[in-house]
Amino acid sequence: MLLGLILSATGIVLFAWAMFRLAVFALPVGLGAAAFLWAGGGELGPLLGLLLGLVVGVAVLLIGRMLIASRLPVPLRGAIALLFAVPAGIAGGSVVSSLMQLGGAGPVPKRFSHRMLAQEPIRTTGGTIRITDSTIFPASTTIAAALVELEPGAMRELHWHPNGDEWQYYLSGRGRMTVFGSESKARSFDYQAGDVGYVPFAMGHYIENTGDTPLTFLEMFRSPRYADISLRQWMALTPHALVQAHTKLDRAAIDALPQTKSPVVPG
Repeated sequence: MLLGLILSATGIVLFAWAMFRLAVFALPVGLGAAAFLWAGGGELGPLLGLLLGLVVGVAVLLIGRMLIASRLPVPLRGAIALLFAVPAGIAGGSVVSSLMQLGGAGPVPKRFSHRMLAQEPIRTTGGTIRITDSTIFPASTTIAAALVELEPGAMRELHWHPNGDEWQYYLSGRGRMTVFGSESKARSFDYQAGDVGYVPFAMGHYIENTGDTPLTFLEMFRSPRYADISLRQWMALTPHALVQAHTKLDRAAIDALPQTKSPVVPG
């Protein structure tokens, strides 16, 4: 990387030096171009206009060099030198300004890499979960993800996602996912490392570790924000009489439901 920076800086310096050396021709080229435009647009035509422009440019350059090298008074030679130096300085400054603009567009406003494992996870007695979305990785405006690790026997609690379908990739271990659909329909699926899982939008599901080693998998969503709704928390925050009337569960069990979300629960 250091060598690349040195070579880039050297190339820019050499290019700027070459442009300044060539900039001394700014006055002859300018006068020659003016002669070409004047003659080419008149009766001489473009071919003779080009020839006249070349003659004028070369003549101005040679006369200027001869006058500067002559024994004319110093003030007069200085004035002649200024005639060449001013256009050269303007041209050279324009080149350097252009090079500085080409040097880069400035600092990158957003980082395009993120170390998910460096995040502090949400820790429970059954495992961990790391959530990455646009709130902590601003460049991730279309993808949100969670890295989940379940200890043997632990479970990713029953939940659903209100903002899109869920794709899963199983990194290690063995697990089982049960998905609940409408009309009392449910299916269970077994997974191992390398498998891909899918949960349709807003369908309830839970995942349990059925192996003897930690189960690790990714949850991914096409959304800038990660969002999930815990069934236990939802029931705990709903009027308990209403929950009991619809579920027929024991009131003591409903009253014992935690009001805080615990994404991973022990076995």
